[in-house]
Amino acid sequence: MRKLLLLFLVLTLLVLPASADVLTQDWQSADLDELLAAQSAIANEISTRRAAEQPTVQAFTSSGSGTTILSNIEVPYSPARVTFTADSKASLSLPGKYDHTYQLTSAGTVVELLDDQSTYNAMITASGAWSLTIEPIVAGQTLPFSGTGDGVSDFFQLTTPVIATISWDASGVTGWFNQMSVTMCHQYKNISAWQSDLLLNELDLDVTGSVDVILSPTQGRDEYCFAVSAADGLKWSISYK
Repeated sequence: MRKLLLLFLVLTLLVLPASADVLTQDWQSADLDELLAAQSAIANEISTRRAAEQPTVQAFTSSGSGTTILSNIEVPYSPARVTFTADSKASLSLPGKYDHTYQLTSAGTVVELLDDQSTYNAMITASGAWSLTIEPIVAGQTLPFSGTGDGVSDFFQLTTPVIATISWDASGVTGWFNQMSVTMCHQYKNISAWQSDLLLNELDLDVTGSVDVILSPTQGRDEYCFAVSAADGLKWSISYK
């Protein structure tokens, strides 16, 4: 009976605006796992609907070979996702108010958060082929968020503290260490600058495992995203508990 009542509550919240009718449902009798599941479903639905309402913003993309300078790259949004790929050792520098440098010690991809809105001259040092994408972080991320190696999510909904599980599988890592760090990014409560709350930072993880973390919202902010730095070949997932 409790599960049926909770299901009715979830469906009502997803389909209708908040009303007194919703508050009359017997949600107080649901257990914690049922409430957490409902909370996760509602957060994912809000993210999906916000994504559908958001206008499309053009990303910057470029590719080439060898050492190159790309002039006057306008990044009129903050934060952004930088994805730099090369088929051999390479580096990317975006000098500006703050200098941003991205290093590849061998063939691969680096994905990082760029939180400075500016016009850049990208300086790429490479001996082979490379590609660069700079795109805005937009609404619409749902959990689980998963990937291999580095990753930066889109914005997800977070209105109350929730428990999330970070899991990993490093069996595909070929390097010396199973390194992984996870941060949750959002603006400070009183200024527009972005901050990162460290959720996990390990130099050498067990081959497989998981850890529970608390995602806590900041007053007055409703845009949150994850930034993951991980060894090449390390598979990971972030999901609601």
